[in-house]
Amino acid sequence: MKILIIIITYNGKHWMDSCLGSLLASTVKPDVIVIDNLSSDGTPDYIEKRFPQFELIRSDKNLGFGKANNIGLKKALKENYDYAFLLNQDAWVAPDTFEILIKLHRHHSTYGIISPMHLSREKTRLDDKFTQYICRDNDVDLMSDLLLKQKAQSLYPVSFVNAAAWLISRACLEKVGGFDPIFPHYGEDNDYINRAAYFGFKTGFTPDTWIVHDRKGYVKQPDMPRTFAHQYTDHLRTLKNVRLSFRRSFLFILKDEVFYAFIALAQLDFSMFFVKIRLVAALTSRAGKIRKSRKYCINSKTAYLN
Repeated sequence: MKILIIIITYNGKHWMDSCLGSLLASTVKPDVIVIDNLSSDGTPDYIEKRFPQFELIRSDKNLGFGKANNIGLKKALKENYDYAFLLNQDAWVAPDTFEILIKLHRHHSTYGIISPMHLSREKTRLDDKFTQYICRDNDVDLMSDLLLKQKAQSLYPVSFVNAAAWLISRACLEKVGGFDPIFPHYGEDNDYINRAAYFGFKTGFTPDTWIVHDRKGYVKQPDMPRTFAHQYTDHLRTLKNVRLSFRRSFLFILKDEVFYAFIALAQLDFSMFFVKIRLVAALTSRAGKIRKSRKYCINSKTAYLN
């Protein structure tokens, strides 16, 4: 079984020994491609020197998460890999991660995406975000199994798990394609899972193996730009969800944002007022592009990888 590991780097040199080093200890020897998004901290030079066995692509601009991953996903399709595995630069795998995930998928081929558990850096608890995602769908059964240390099942279905460690089957890749570049940052994985579900592929996670997800070391945006970006992304992934009515979702979102704009104005919260007005303007001006993107994602085989 051929598996291609795809890692996107951006100023992540301090994680490379843990991330790339873990691949060398894997019981399954994968092929690895690293796409660097124009790092300024010497990340690509460090990779080239320390891990010359891995393929490295130096982008001449920051492509973001989705577009950069599409380079690797296109390679996986073109070179007939059975699986692609997306791995964050701030994460590293257990020696048996790939072996267990592949065996699991061979018994559960209706799943297009399978993730291992995400642990904190200390390995003493689950990653906070990962816990939020998986408990949306498995609140009682999953937490009971984990707390009581009993394994009722090897694979739990979820409606979402972040793309820090995704095993994507070839069948899923051939039908769904790549990430939609309409997302500026974040939300691409949500959209991809929605599209996978539209084509009949399940998403799940297994407690049988794990990755460590460090997360530390990122610089946060100022509050207002971050608020706008998060809310815009939330609306965009709702509007891109092909299982929902575009018109109904769009009108509901606009009505909601206009209402909260007036609330912010009444409270003299001018920062939030302008965030809401910007959201209305951005979504209105891009409505046609978003609708067109929805249609392309469901009508084009291997979308964004052709």
